[in-house]
Amino acid sequence: MQVAFIDDESASFTLFCAVIDDNQDFRDFFKIKLEGNIDSFKEVSEFQDNGYDVVFTDLKLYETFGVDTIYALKKKTNAPIVVLTGLSNMSASEMKIFLDAGAKEVWSKERINDPAFLTMVQEVVA
Repeated sequence: MQVAFIDDESASFTLFCAVIDDNQDFRDFFKIKLEGNIDSFKEVSEFQDNGYDVVFTDLKLYETFGVDTIYALKKKTNAPIVVLTGLSNMSASEMKIFLDAGAKEVWSKERINDPAFLTMVQEVVA
């Protein structure tokens, strides 16, 4: 599986990789070729679709808010987009904004080590 991970905080990328490395089910499913971090909207606008199966993006980057990032990515790829956010108390109406913009899912970064995360990703890429 090829995954793009877009986040301006390298700690999020490190956590994402650690969760995958620590969980056999995750490793088996992802079989990842990670392209690394893209840390600004300018770089997202230059994003090239390399046959990604899924694109994970932070909600808020240095130069853009999540909705603009989703719109830019939707112009570049048909891969499903999962918004990862540090906000753990996002309301359903707030999530709907990102889903309406084209994200397949909105997920709290605090929950990426939850087994439900793998189930969600499996459903998104199905």
